[in-house]
Amino acid sequence: MFVTTKYLHGEEDGGRLVTPDQLVEMQSRGVTIGAHSHSHRGLTTLAETERRDEISSCKRLLEALLGKEVKWFAYPGGAFNRQVAEEVRDAGFLGAVSTLGPARNTRDSLYWLFREVPPTDTPTLRDRILRSRLGRKALELRTRQLLGRALDSPFPSGVREKDILGRYE
Repeated sequence: MFVTTKYLHGEEDGGRLVTPDQLVEMQSRGVTIGAHSHSHRGLTTLAETERRDEISSCKRLLEALLGKEVKWFAYPGGAFNRQVAEEVRDAGFLGAVSTLGPARNTRDSLYWLFREVPPTDTPTLRDRILRSRLGRKALELRTRQLLGRALDSPFPSGVREKDILGRYE
């Protein structure tokens, strides 16, 4: 479960889904808790100091609450670029996930692991098509187009595009 800490600590109640006590209990029952930034602002749109604070304060607050290292990060809105990925790595996370694109997860793509968010209701025909091999290939191509326009560089340094996006055969 990826947590936005602003809501946990009463700064704003509108987005709270769990309380700090519930989060501690969930962890004690085996749920892995990850960071999702402090206030869920788009990291690619923030100045460097704001980005670093969003990332590191979330990690610090969760670790203080849980008494355990927080190792995983989820990019708010799935959006990131090379600079954001490097800042997540520099903050001490082992990896990060994004909902953008059907990437083949490999050791080389630890800062862009694909995370599929399951629908909350019964899957529709559209959902089934998007989950098919052909649908995921179409989504991959569309994601490449969108990332090319929206992000400075979607790939952490030293990672090749083909390692992240992969081929779905």
